[in-house]
Amino acid sequence: MKIKVRIFLGIGLLLLIFSAIIIYTIILLQTSHTLVTKMIDHETAMISGQGILSFKLLQSRFLTGTILLVIFLFISILAAVLLAFVFSGSLVNPVNTLVNTIKEAEKNNYESKVPVKTGDEFGDLALSFNSIIQKIKKNRSQPEHHDRNKKETEIALRIQTSTCPPIPAHDELEIAASMYPATEVGGDYYDLVLDKKNNLWIGIGDVSGNGITPGLIVMMASTAFNTYVLEKGSHTTPGDAIISINRILTDNIRIRLNQNYFMSMNFIKYTGSGQFLQSGSHMDIIVYRKKTKRCDLFPTDGVYMGIIPDISGHTEDKAFHMDTGDIMVVYTNGIIEAKNKDDIEQLLGIDALIKTIINNGEKDASTIMAAIREQSLVWCGFKPVDDMTVVVVKRIR
Repeated sequence: MKIKVRIFLGIGLLLLIFSAIIIYTIILLQTSHTLVTKMIDHETAMISGQGILSFKLLQSRFLTGTILLVIFLFISILAAVLLAFVFSGSLVNPVNTLVNTIKEAEKNNYESKVPVKTGDEFGDLALSFNSIIQKIKKNRSQPEHHDRNKKETEIALRIQTSTCPPIPAHDELEIAASMYPATEVGGDYYDLVLDKKNNLWIGIGDVSGNGITPGLIVMMASTAFNTYVLEKGSHTTPGDAIISINRILTDNIRIRLNQNYFMSMNFIKYTGSGQFLQSGSHMDIIVYRKKTKRCDLFPTDGVYMGIIPDISGHTEDKAFHMDTGDIMVVYTNGIIEAKNKDDIEQLLGIDALIKTIINNGEKDASTIMAAIREQSLVWCGFKPVDDMTVVVVKRIR
């Protein structure tokens, strides 16, 4: 029976019950009215025993009517509750079954099926869903599907790793960096470039999504960043770079690629003597202070790149200072959002990252970077669901 038909039958039954109540009440009132009219017409009889009996009869009828009315109301309420329970079960249970089956399919379990127990719309939906699941299962089992996915993953990985730069030498800074791609390859990006005045520029960000297209966007960002720093970096700020490169990315993503991807980005410029400038929107910057053996957090404000062409009104430069021996750590969300191998609901978190930095604060940049990387990979059982990128900069003089 169709769901719509069952609903109409239920509503019809409720209307029938309420109609019976209304009809009985009308009859009861009409009878009482007739009795009162007769009593008024024979008011002399009210003094006699017949009048007393008439009043008693009227009282009895009202009492009987009230009891019956209460019974009818109780029955109607009970019927409404039972119908609501029946309909909620018939509507909610199939939905829950479908949701559970979809969750199994998300885990690549294509053996689970939605049981077809009814001939209504849910039964039709179950048949369609089971058919789709079987088609997906068939496609997944074909060798060319696995080969295609494998090739796409390999291409995305080559694109991403090709953008990882060599570590530049700097008189005042010790630098170390690492990127560990996830299984499906995300959109992590980092860059290290020296401008014409030997100022170090650091770029770190993350493209939404994963696969080949985010990899192409990373290449665009890397090309634009390197070109900008080499041509203009010596006399501009990170904020200028963010505004300029965002225009390029927005044009390429929205118009040329016709996609809706976006990118978090943080640009940092080291101008010497411990002075840093920062602009962009990404993860908080962590700075370990040698004197206090504590970490300071510097939030990054702004908007993501690739959404609107002009973000000049939302972009500004912020300055911070590092003494000799201080350490700066920038990273992507894959580090602190690494899922525990035994409990995927439990993330590594920024507190654990800070603790690792403090415990290794007296060591060189490469050792600190390796400790952070190992901590994240061990936490997730060496199966990260997102790219893990970290850059460590230590001021040595």
